[in-house]
Amino acid sequence: MSADTIIAAIGSAAALFAALFAYLALGKASETVREAKAARLDAEQAARDAAADRREAERDRRYRRVERVGELVEDLYRKSYSVGTDIWATDRNRLGHALVGLTDQLPRCAALMHAETPVEAAQMITDGREEVRQELERLSKEEP
Repeated sequence: MSADTIIAAIGSAAALFAALFAYLALGKASETVREAKAARLDAEQAARDAAADRREAERDRRYRRVERVGELVEDLYRKSYSVGTDIWATDRNRLGHALVGLTDQLPRCAALMHAETPVEAAQMITDGREEVRQELERLSKEEP
């Protein structure tokens, strides 16, 4: 065997090993790409789940806040017939605090803030009770 033949054989073997290693590297790269795609899909699903959880938590917070407004309206209803104007006005002011950020959803309840006396507020209280009921019903049907 001549030196040229040996060099050619070594070169061919080196090329064959290089091709084999390239093939193996390609397989690993393909596996890495599949894993990266799976990780991306998992991350996207986690983001969707987190967004749904945030929407549900926000809906629950709004529901509890509207419930609190309803409780205050009920208190105003009960106290409007049995206590003095000063105590009634204090509870009316507490309603104002509970309505922060909800006046667009509960405009009839917000109108109670302008009532000066329990007598003046009688119809507003009835309207507010119904408004709270409707809003709670709407929120309970709302999808997260």
